Amino acid sequence: MSKWSAIIDRPEAIYSMGILLDRYLAEIAPQKAHNTYKDNIRYIQNLKTAFGEMRPTEITPVDIYQYLDVRGETAKSAANREKEVLSHVFTMGVRWGIVQDNPCRF
Repeated sequence: MSKWSAIIDRPEAIYSMGILLDRYLAEIAPQKAHNTYKDNIRYIQNLKTAFGEMRPTEITPVDIYQYLDVRGETAKSAANREKEVLSHVFTMGVRWGIVQDNPCRF
């Protein structure tokens, strides 16, 4: 076994956005300020409702635009904050080796 493989772990089987969102909520969100963390919990609940069953690798910018269009009808500013959290989730997903790119960057 090489030194590199001893240092890093292979990503766990993350086959749904729900699992990726849960990992983010467990590992990243708690490091944020208390109110931001509480907001992240609420945003992630909404994101799990919309994307939870989808595979992270299958989400496209079109899916995210559609989400913003639907959410924006009632809560435009909340939808934009949810997109910011989703973008950070995907950034971490790239870092963790789960996805190749961030579909929120458009």
